[in-house]
Amino acid sequence: MALSLNGSTGISGINGSAGTPALQGGDADTGIFFGTDTASIATAGTNRLHVDSSGNIGLGTDSPGSYSYTDLVVAGSTGGMSIVTATNATGRMVFADGVAGVGAYRGAIQYDHTNDRLELAADGSTHAYLNSAGFGIGRSIPGEKLDILSLSGNCLIKMQAPVGSVSGINAIGSNALAFQTGFDEKVRIDGAGNGRILIGASSIVGGTTKDSYYARVTIRGRGDIAGEEGRVAIVRDAGAASIGATSQIGNIFFSDADGNSYAAIEARADAGASGSSTPGSLKFLTTRASNTNPTATLEINSIGEIRSGASLIADNANGAGERLTGGGFFGINNHTFDANAICFRVQTGITKVARVYIRNDGDLENSNGRYTQISDARLKENIVDANSQWDDLKAIRIRNWNFKEETGYGMHRQIGPVAQELEQVCPNLVLDRAVCDDNGAPTDETIKTIASTVLYMKAVKALQEAMERIEALEAEVAALKAS
Repeated sequence: MALSLNGSTGISGINGSAGTPALQGGDADTGIFFGTDTASIATAGTNRLHVDSSGNIGLGTDSPGSYSYTDLVVAGSTGGMSIVTATNATGRMVFADGVAGVGAYRGAIQYDHTNDRLELAADGSTHAYLNSAGFGIGRSIPGEKLDILSLSGNCLIKMQAPVGSVSGINAIGSNALAFQTGFDEKVRIDGAGNGRILIGASSIVGGTTKDSYYARVTIRGRGDIAGEEGRVAIVRDAGAASIGATSQIGNIFFSDADGNSYAAIEARADAGASGSSTPGSLKFLTTRASNTNPTATLEINSIGEIRSGASLIADNANGAGERLTGGGFFGINNHTFDANAICFRVQTGITKVARVYIRNDGDLENSNGRYTQISDARLKENIVDANSQWDDLKAIRIRNWNFKEETGYGMHRQIGPVAQELEQVCPNLVLDRAVCDDNGAPTDETIKTIASTVLYMKAVKALQEAMERIEALEAEVAALKAS
C-alpha cells in the first residue's frame, strides 16, 4: 500500500495494527494504528487506548461502546486510575455542566492530602467527608464511625422500602432524637436529665410539677384512636401449649446501679394453659433487711385470693373471704357453719395476744370487757337530765325466743325484746334497715333492728329512779321504827 504525505491531510494510506502500528518509533510493535473511523495506541503489540467512531475512549478495551456509560471506559484485570498530587494538595475528579461558576464545579470526588480525607461535593459544595475516624455528613472532621451535622433545621436519616411510607431517625434541635415511621414520629429520646424515652409522645405535659416529668420512660396511647390509654406488654416467648403451672410469664425488677435487687413483680401461670384457659397470678417480692434477694410477700392468684406471707387473706374454701363491696365497704364473709369459729381477730404485741374476736355466730368478745363511746363534754351541747324512764321500762316486754332456722342466725334460746313490740313503747329505739346483697348493696327488703345500748342507758336511768324510791321508803321505815 502506498504511503501518502500531504501538508493538508498529513500521513495517510496505512491503517496498521496493534502488532505493526501505522505510526511507530524505534519499537516495531508500539505506536498508533487506525481502523474505520477509529484510532488506537498500542504498546508491546497490545491495544492500550482506543477511540471509537462515537468518540468513546477505552483504556484496556477496544469496545468502549459496549458498556452502559461509554465516554471513558477503563478495563483490565486490576482496572483502576491514580490521581497523584503533592502531599499538601488536593486531587480531584470534577463533574461540570458549564464552564463558569458552579457549573464548572457542580460535583466532585476529591482527596485532601493535607487533612487526609476523601470528600464528596454536590451542587458546588462539599457535603461528605471520610477520614480514618469515620464518615461525616456535614461534618468536615468526623470523630465517629458515622458523624452527621445539620447546620439548619433537624437532621433526618430517612429509610424507605420499595413500596411503603418513609421511616427514619431524626435529630430534633440539639438534644433530642426521634424515630419515625409512616411519616409520623413514634419514639423520641429527649435530653431531659440523662435522657427520657417517650413512646407516642414528643414532650411531657405539666413540667416539673408533675411526677411524669421525671419518668425515664413514658408511653402514651395511640394517636389514631382518641383517648386511648397507654399500654405495656410483657410477652413470654412461648405459646400456651408449653406453659404449665407456675411457669413464669414476665417479670419487672427494681435494682440499684450496682445491680442489687430490692423488689420485683412476677407474673406466673396458675395452672396449665390452653387456647381457652390462661389462669394467671401476680406475685410481689421485696428484699428484707440483711438480705439481697427478693422473696414473695404478697400474691394474688387466679381466683382472687390474696396471700400475704403465710396468711391467706381470701380463703374461698371457707367462703368469699374478705372483700371490698361495690360501695367501697369492707366485708368479711365466711361460709364455715361452726358458730365458735373466729372470722375476725385482733392480736397485739410480739407474742400476738388475742384482744378482740368476732365469731361466726355474731358474738363480739374482747379481753377487757370495755366497749366505749365518745362522750367528751367539749363535744356536746344541750346537756340536761334525762326524763323518767320508769314507765317505759315497765312497759317493755322482755321475752325468750329463737331465730327461725332459715335465717342462719342459730336456733339457741335468747332473751330480749321483739322489735315490733318495743316499737310500740319506744319507737326511737327501733330502726328499719335495708337487707344487702352479697356485694353489700342495699335491696328493697328491710328488717327491724333495736338500739340495745340505748335501752341499757334507759335501764340505768330507771334503776336510778328505783334507787331513789327505795331510799325514800327506807327513810320512811326508819322513821316509823324510831317513833
